Amino acid sequence: MKKPMNPEDVDFALVEAFHAGDLDAAIELHEPDCVTWALPHEGARLLEGRDAIRAGFENGLFGITGKMSLIVRHITRAGDLALMRSSWKVVGKLKDGTPVELGHSGIEVVRQQADGSWKFAIDHPWGCNPNVNDHFASPPVPGEIVK
Repeated sequence: MKKPMNPEDVDFALVEAFHAGDLDAAIELHEPDCVTWALPHEGARLLEGRDAIRAGFENGLFGITGKMSLIVRHITRAGDLALMRSSWKVVGKLKDGTPVELGHSGIEVVRQQADGSWKFAIDHPWGCNPNVNDHFASPPVPGEIVK
């Protein structure tokens, strides 16, 4: 998996890691002291650092086999930091075969690394809409990035 060389590439690299079932690649996209939130249905708790994020992903996102879609809706860049807003959706099955569909609009702060690549510094995958499943309620508009 190639390193994300633009801020938005971090989000799309996470999608690629999800589709490949590559948890190690997903964790590598996070700075060592990154913080993120477990999804609301997983207890909505703060996950601090890669070990906690790995445990959260193992029991959450990477416990699903399916398809992830993502739209980067906004990027504001200031030097080696970028603030992004995204909408994402996962449709698939849990390990026991139970169908699942979830998605939200998230907020991410990514930081450029010494080698020029980008990693998550802060990730809030449901930070824009904690109570509704409106992740794709509006279609992309000019300036939003869809892959």
